[in-house]
Amino acid sequence: MKLARQYFVEKEAPELSRKRFIARKESYHGATLGSLAMGGHRSRRAIYEPLLLENISHVSPCNAYRYKRNDESDEAFVGRLAGELEEEFLRVGPETVCAFVAEPVVGAALGCVPPVKGYFQAVKKVCDKFGALLILDEVMCGMGRTGSLHAWQDPLVGVVPDVQTLGKGLGAGYAPVAALLVGERVVSVLEKGTGAFSHGQTYQGHPVSCAAALEVQRVLKDERLVDNVAGLAPYFEQLLREKIAPLPHVGNVRGKGFFWGVCESPTYLDWYLTCC
Repeated sequence: MKLARQYFVEKEAPELSRKRFIARKESYHGATLGSLAMGGHRSRRAIYEPLLLENISHVSPCNAYRYKRNDESDEAFVGRLAGELEEEFLRVGPETVCAFVAEPVVGAALGCVPPVKGYFQAVKKVCDKFGALLILDEVMCGMGRTGSLHAWQDPLVGVVPDVQTLGKGLGAGYAPVAALLVGERVVSVLEKGTGAFSHGQTYQGHPVSCAAALEVQRVLKDERLVDNVAGLAPYFEQLLREKIAPLPHVGNVRGKGFFWGVCESPTYLDWYLTCC
């Protein structure tokens, strides 16, 4: 959020620069007050609502199982969601929006829900139309878990973000570590301006965490673990659909790669399992 704001401060006149964000309901982006405000995980937000930022609004998630109408095609569903996003830009003022923020495959808030084909291409067009950035949160779904190193590399997502967050699989749990990847569009503006990201954090660049993450990535590459996920994923999906989907009270089996969830039928609460 800070980087997106700085991008527009340096790109535009500071007094005219953007300050709003649009995210999705039933999303989760973290536990700090800023990231809780960005997320739409109602139970985790509940007691902190009075403290949360008011410059963030939310649109519907791309959850076909719950929200696609019975008479609606995938294309029509995607079109409706893209239209809702465009309407939200217009409602809050498109010149005020820094970015649209979403998880390529939703984790904690929905239980491994992948996008409908064409969804991210449609929302990227909306962002481009109004000059906003696209930020993809891959803290949970990234670093090989869905069958490609980055979830956005899968054709089902099919767009390149301007900013991307990483965590979890980056260090495989051996050390606390997260990262921010920044596209050329953003970097070039900062390079021509201040030349630096105005940010700092006590454990930023921690050498032990960085060493752990580097070793994890070496193992991923040398042992071809991401290729292994991609190769076994169809068999894993087949078993889930054959053995789990027909069980009583199972409403939906969904996911990507080794990142799958089992959703109970509409008469029960959602629950999910994650595989890594």
